[in-house]
Amino acid sequence: MIASPDLPLDDLMPWLFALWAACGVGAFLFFRRSRNARHKRALWNGLMIGGNAVFIGVAWLAGAPGYFIALAAVVAVIGARRSMAMTRFCDACGGNHFPMDGQPQDACRHCGASLQAGRPPTVR
Repeated sequence: MIASPDLPLDDLMPWLFALWAACGVGAFLFFRRSRNARHKRALWNGLMIGGNAVFIGVAWLAGAPGYFIALAAVVAVIGARRSMAMTRFCDACGGNHFPMDGQPQDACRHCGASLQAGRPPTVR
């Protein structure tokens, strides 16, 4: 494994927080205003993968032990895969469906259209 540079996070943290806040506000506005389900799916998957990669990268830069990075990577992969599989975007109206109860929805709560078309083929 490549050795961590052990950067001082006191200097880096304000910039990381500003980046995190800007990405969060931008994503919030995009998902609230856009009606293009295809673009939402692509951005959602990118956010899940990129966000977890940034988290693991910051932990590595901070000098976290290898076992923590390995555990964080496993948890990040499982969480991102579950989130990408369960989140749905309606092709008819562009509605967002982020399930909080652990069960993906089959019909859009906004327009009633089926959400099966936007479902990844590997999820049953």
